Amino acid sequence: MPQVCQVNNIDINLIYSDTIEENIISIDAKKELFFDVYECVVNDEKLILEKVGDSELGPKVLLEINIEGKKYSAEAILVDNGSTYVELNKENIYFIRTVPEENLTVEESEILEVDIDDETSDNIEVNYENIIEHHVNNKLVFLHELEEQFEEKIVSLKDDISNKLDLFFEKLEDKKK
Repeated sequence: MPQVCQVNNIDINLIYSDTIEENIISIDAKKELFFDVYECVVNDEKLILEKVGDSELGPKVLLEINIEGKKYSAEAILVDNGSTYVELNKENIYFIRTVPEENLTVEESEILEVDIDDETSDNIEVNYENIIEHHVNNKLVFLHELEEQFEEKIVSLKDDISNKLDLFFEKLEDKKK
């Protein structure tokens, strides 16, 4: 069974690939509603995407992707070749936040209806300390994940700058000779 993610609450097949340089979102069909805004058809549902750049393969759009309860942002090339999928390089997606469980979409078949008597609803006690602790823990997990991503990006940027400076100095030495 293929992996699935959500783009604007629409389920779409997910493919991870290290071989692509730019992410791709493939759709059934598209039409430009107005300048740089596309209405796309994905599994008979409408998806609105905004163009943020150009690529040789087509317009580049901004995606907000929900993968296993975590929200990511990514740019992707929009192609309409009749099949629907999102192909992502994990290096080209950016973590935004963890989606609280109560905000996750649930299939209608998983929803259980429960009747509550008016008499029993008066006896419900709310433990605010547990609720506060739960939200504090969610905040700490989010901040920790954000800090890890930030540190990874800083290390990556330092390495890139160091490599470029080394190359610059090498070229400068070659010109002196």
